[in-house]
Amino acid sequence: MDGLEATRRIRALESPVAAIPIIAMTANVMAGDIERCLAAGMNDFISKPVEPATLFATLDRHAPGGSAGAAAEEHPGPSGMHRDGLLDRSKLDELTAMLGEGYIAEVIDAYRGAAEESLGRLEAAVASRDHDRLRAEAHDLKAMSGNLGLLAVHRLAEAVELASREGCAEEAEHLAHQLRPSLNATLSLFQGNSLAA
Repeated sequence: MDGLEATRRIRALESPVAAIPIIAMTANVMAGDIERCLAAGMNDFISKPVEPATLFATLDRHAPGGSAGAAAEEHPGPSGMHRDGLLDRSKLDELTAMLGEGYIAEVIDAYRGAAEESLGRLEAAVASRDHDRLRAEAHDLKAMSGNLGLLAVHRLAEAVELASREGCAEEAEHLAHQLRPSLNATLSLFQGNSLAA
């Protein structure tokens, strides 16, 4: 079996092993290839040829234990990712520099409300097995999360959208159930509407 199928089988196990971090090492870094890795349940990916600094930073970001957080801050990895891959800090910093602290707080507040509403509609679509609606809501959540660099929610919503578009209903619904924990974890990084130090 290939890495995608191996990941799906690991994620389906009824044991703590199912939660082990899985990182793709691939020469295929087109958007569709990345989406397939994430849709299969992988946590992250690095491209070949592998740079040692990128490899170690990615491993640190997903490793259990107290050193992971500090290592991720010291070695942010691709695109300035921080906080266990939940967000792209460089994107938020760029927006803050453009808009100012006060306005970015308003943007985060607006995102919080819009994302909760979108997620509510997405969960209703899962419950009614309305996969056209599921795909549309996942697309909206992907877009609004990507604009703010909220990487984990963006990638997961993108994977839901892809699985739904390709007719993989069971996989789309499984991934959709992971969106609320991912959104809650991401929003927990903000004190009020400002990113915690």
